[in-house]
Amino acid sequence: MSVLFGIGRGIEMKTGEKISSSLKSAPYKKSTKGLSKKNTMNTQLKLKKTNPAPTYRKRTLSRLIAIQVFYQFEFHEKKIALEEIKNNVIDNYVLQQEDPITSFRKRIDLGLLETLLTGISLGVDEIDHDIFGLLKEGWDLEKLPDVMVYILRLGAFELKFMHDVPLKVVLDEYVDIAAGFFENKKVTFLNATLENLAKLYRAEEFEKVKSRK
Repeated sequence: MSVLFGIGRGIEMKTGEKISSSLKSAPYKKSTKGLSKKNTMNTQLKLKKTNPAPTYRKRTLSRLIAIQVFYQFEFHEKKIALEEIKNNVIDNYVLQQEDPITSFRKRIDLGLLETLLTGISLGVDEIDHDIFGLLKEGWDLEKLPDVMVYILRLGAFELKFMHDVPLKVVLDEYVDIAAGFFENKKVTFLNATLENLAKLYRAEEFEKVKSRK
């Protein structure tokens, strides 16, 4: 997994990619409102109920929790520290409707989660600029559901900066996650947008993957 260096001075990955140092600092600030287990459960996104329940790998769960953390950060109007939300979600997570509250601390890749949270916190403006440039005329990120926005942002971040994660893995992971929340039309839209981001960030790898189909 790629490693972050020099937080606050920009993000530098092992691949040599870098997010400019002019981007905003990560929103790790003191809370103005506490979080409770009940509060966390009631405001969490829940995946569509399936039978049997799907089995998720550690890195997939880490991506899901990253989406959940940012969703709650927006839900609470950015008044609660991202770090506090992260720890509360990890220890009180509900994956699907009617599931019990469970700690996922030993079931996720904490390193990947930290990379995703820090990367988006520092690089959101740059990533949003890239996504906006691929949306059809008349569309912007404010018209999309928050969870879809963060799926796109996280997918874009991995495609742009985490070159050690294969392109196909990134696309498959985030499209599968989207399918847990949305109907086919929205999943198709998200898939097409991620593919366009893949062409933008990894044109050569995208063509190789495409030629194998």
